Amino acid sequence: MQWVLDRLRTRLSLSESQCYLTADALAPPVIPPGDFFLTVSPGAGQFALGEAAAGNLTEHWTFRVRLFVRILVDRAGQDRQRLLDVPRGLFAWQRQVLAALTGADNPDWNLRGWIAPVTASEVEWVQGGRNAELNYLTMTIDFQADFDWDIDPP
Repeated sequence: MQWVLDRLRTRLSLSESQCYLTADALAPPVIPPGDFFLTVSPGAGQFALGEAAAGNLTEHWTFRVRLFVRILVDRAGQDRQRLLDVPRGLFAWQRQVLAALTGADNPDWNLRGWIAPVTASEVEWVQGGRNAELNYLTMTIDFQADFDWDIDPP
């Protein structure tokens, strides 16, 4: 997970307060100031039991990246800027996240192939802040990384 965080921070020029790990993608523990932040959360995995061998087990593992955008330039009743603004709109950030992670390889993970996007969620509104005074446009991108567990006893 740390490698994913580091890669996103580097590729998207984000600080630790703009890109961080959370157990629940929809309830970040911290809402930083600014127009944009994202969270990375571990997802579900499925083991490939047909490929299991003594000391080795393959997992089809997922993780979720949730993007949060708050742009206050749209006219009432419109979301054009929040969605389409380059470089601050939701779809511009989606493109950057996809570019940063799709096809990435980390030799320390014993990956089978490379990191691949699986699904993107619908766009939705959420509220945040101490008194739910902030409105964010948000979406998730789920990625899959198939890797081999070394489960030999130490």
